[in-house]
Amino acid sequence: MVREYDGMTGDRIDRMMRTAHEGVQIERFKVEAQKNRFLAPVIVPRGSSLFETLLLGRVLMKKQWGRRYDEFKEAYDGGLSEERVRLVLGAPAFIPHELTLRFVDFSANWSPSPGIAIRETYHDHVNRLTALETLFAANQHPRWVEQMDGENVPFAVDGALLLNVRGSQPWAFSPRIWFGDGRVKLCARKIWIQFRTTAIPTIQWYTR
Repeated sequence: MVREYDGMTGDRIDRMMRTAHEGVQIERFKVEAQKNRFLAPVIVPRGSSLFETLLLGRVLMKKQWGRRYDEFKEAYDGGLSEERVRLVLGAPAFIPHELTLRFVDFSANWSPSPGIAIRETYHDHVNRLTALETLFAANQHPRWVEQMDGENVPFAVDGALLLNVRGSQPWAFSPRIWFGDGRVKLCARKIWIQFRTTAIPTIQWYTR
């Protein structure tokens, strides 16, 4: 699927895979995935900016889901611009044009009771929170999205990414992937509100 992205070359993907094999990432993932069904690989093709990459992820979602795609209009349809997207303080820096393979726990910080707010994860997990991985996973893992119900499979947010939505308090939202009634929705959640149905995924940084 990733090889079909515009501008993607086999050489670029091969270099990414060689880098992953030279470390312990793939081997550790294979072991951990046997114990955690919510652990999955995600490839993020970064563009020239955070904003451009977010737009690409949105385009791929719309292409993947077609008429089954919906979105939070105030945040994404004409209300999104370069100055309205940023990373949480302490999150890994955005590296332009980098192609990365990440292994993500899409059940991390899921708290059915009593719930958890996105900003409550900043202290302990800010350097591991996803910024774009959940967005691209909605294109690369459609079967996972279709299983989302908030009870057995949680919805998911990119907790390291902040949106400044017009008409709302500045920098109050993070992108959220939601599924219901046969449709996927790119929406957003306020970072201070506790919720029980949504995970705040983390990247697994495997080391030797």
